[in-house]
Amino acid sequence: MTVSSTSRSAGAPLELLAPRVRKLLRSCTREQLAEGALWLAILGACIGVRFALLGTVSIDMSAFLVHWFDYLRTHGFAGLGDEFADYNVPYLYLLYVGTNTPASALHWVKLLGGLSDVALAAGAAMLAIRAGRTPRFAAAFAAVMLLLPEVLTNSAVWGQADSLYTAMIVWAAWAASTRRATLAWVLYVLALSFKLQALFVLPVMLLLFVKDRHPWKAPLIGVASGLLTFVPALIAGRSVESLLNIYTKQAGEYPQLTLNAPTLYALLPEVWTNFFRSSGVLFALGLVALLCVAVLRLTGARSFDLRDVLQLSCACALLMTYSLPSMHERYFFIGNCLAAICALTDRRYIPLAGALQVTALLSYSFFLFRQGVLPLPLLALMQAVLVGCALWIPLARMARQRGALLNATGNDLLLAPGTRTRG
Repeated sequence: MTVSSTSRSAGAPLELLAPRVRKLLRSCTREQLAEGALWLAILGACIGVRFALLGTVSIDMSAFLVHWFDYLRTHGFAGLGDEFADYNVPYLYLLYVGTNTPASALHWVKLLGGLSDVALAAGAAMLAIRAGRTPRFAAAFAAVMLLLPEVLTNSAVWGQADSLYTAMIVWAAWAASTRRATLAWVLYVLALSFKLQALFVLPVMLLLFVKDRHPWKAPLIGVASGLLTFVPALIAGRSVESLLNIYTKQAGEYPQLTLNAPTLYALLPEVWTNFFRSSGVLFALGLVALLCVAVLRLTGARSFDLRDVLQLSCACALLMTYSLPSMHERYFFIGNCLAAICALTDRRYIPLAGALQVTALLSYSFFLFRQGVLPLPLLALMQAVLVGCALWIPLARMARQRGALLNATGNDLLLAPGTRTRG
């Protein structure tokens, strides 16, 4: 076969496709063509900005992620049996997959972050549809999530994959809102297998277990799915004790009260570290327990709806991050993303989500650029106001709903367990 005949055969599909494309374009109105061009521009922006930042190398990338990738490329599957990284093994499995491709460490890590962003945006789009929005609105909302400044900075600049476990939490919220309890718990425990910060929404999962009467098998299957993530590492030779101690070692790795996170502890002197390292954890747990009691009191016997799940997850994630010691600035990522998604249920979250994006970027600057725009204590005060708003919105709404229901029934007592209503 000659070169010319080969080129003709290769171009044959294009020649067949061209008339159909022209016919499709002719059948479209100018408004439809303009909208199509706009969608292509949005898609190009989502992809183009990540390509533009592909060569950016953060300190975490050069000091940790690249070395972990190179270690697995050198030692192969057996390397998964060694303690060479402080991340849990599911993320190391993803790095190991990349070592079997021609991709460099930088490109593979950025690809993981980009795909995680897509999974997060897709979950947000599904929640938009669940909230009654049109598919077109859901697609636009997904684009907004992909272009959130913190999402871009976290994955495309920093090389982190916080959107990976956050996406699983978002999809778990979707599963819970559609009464898929087992799927919700599996997704949640898998998120916890990737990052300990998934604990920030555990209180909401427990409330769902009680309020929506999840079967016992749902969390048990979820825990089993999490334990299965240990199997490849065990086969590679890692001990059970080593795997179970990964998060214990992480919790004690950094003695500081805050690591550039605008939390309560940014307002305290560093000399109080020894006192608040342990008591601060108990303080945070006490605050979350009070929140759960308030929610149970205000909602009575009714089950949770989508608005409850999203708003409480956002409030709980922000509250725990703000009140726990030794938090990194990135740990607000879950709550900040959920605040943006909560805009689907309440427009008051639009300015709240925007303000959280500002405080996130300002706190990121301390690590990424080695200088802050505003002092960290000032950011902590700003964050306190935002966390307070995230708590007030759902609690005030639940109080109004309860007051209206009690006025309608003329009963000042808690709803009886048999009078389940939808909020």
